[in-house]
Amino acid sequence: MKKIIGLITICLLIASTSVTLAQKKVKQPKYLENKIFIIGMNETGKKDIPDELTFRSFKLKSNFMTTKFGFQPGAYTFEVDSSDAENPYFSFEATSTLGKEEVKYTGTITADEIEGTASISKGGKIKKEFNFAGTLKNPKKKK
Repeated sequence: MKKIIGLITICLLIASTSVTLAQKKVKQPKYLENKIFIIGMNETGKKDIPDELTFRSFKLKSNFMTTKFGFQPGAYTFEVDSSDAENPYFSFEATSTLGKEEVKYTGTITADEIEGTASISKGGKIKKEFNFAGTLKNPKKKK
């Protein structure tokens, strides 16, 4: 009887540990911290506007969005997809509000390249949408 109870206890511990590990998300790995990407930001059908996206203090800042529209850096979240161990990529999302307006960034980062969209909305309706793409400023050289 003691062996059965011990076996059941071990099974429950293993099951709960595997569920906990499967649900565990990477909160804020330092990978993106202090990275700056040089990008071209463009509204559909218009020419690229040079910009920088900065990941600092777990916030995302666009120089263009700050200067042109007044949006301050917004907290970002992201997930790591490491199914391809040689080329993992990150999906990120950030939001910043200014009064009744909001800018939402979504995108992906693969190696030293970034691409995504920035949508400005008011009351849930998109007013402007921008696409962006670029590369890491001062990438580390591979040895």
